[in-house]
Amino acid sequence: APAGAEQSSGFSSVSGNIHCTLNENSAYCTIQQFNFTPGAEGDCRPGNPATLLVDTEDARFQCGGHSAGGATLAYDLSVVNGVMACTSASEGISCWNTLTGSGFSVARASADFTPQAWGPGRQ
Repeated sequence: APAGAEQSSGFSSVSGNIHCTLNENSAYCTIQQFNFTPGAEGDCRPGNPATLLVDTEDARFQCGGHSAGGATLAYDLSVVNGVMACTSASEGISCWNTLTGSGFSVARASADFTPQAWGPGRQ
């Protein structure tokens, strides 16, 4: 995890539009308002919030569950729980598995996934 990352089980974005939950082996974020199309996989439906998940397998849409979030995570700060880490930035939220490097970035404008890359992972 990034230097200075705080231990956390959940947070919300500065805008209040994204809510995230971190467990030891998974992290997921639910975005309420967005301008991208999540696709039909993972139970995603038009007009509903979209949830992105990263776990020990990979990163993907998983809209069946929703994060309740937590305290606001200010820009340029990071949180960690087990092997999962997330960072808040003005351009959105990024979460990843520190062992595999797999993860996602989400903002109102877009959702992007980083495929699993066994090896050095990502701090």
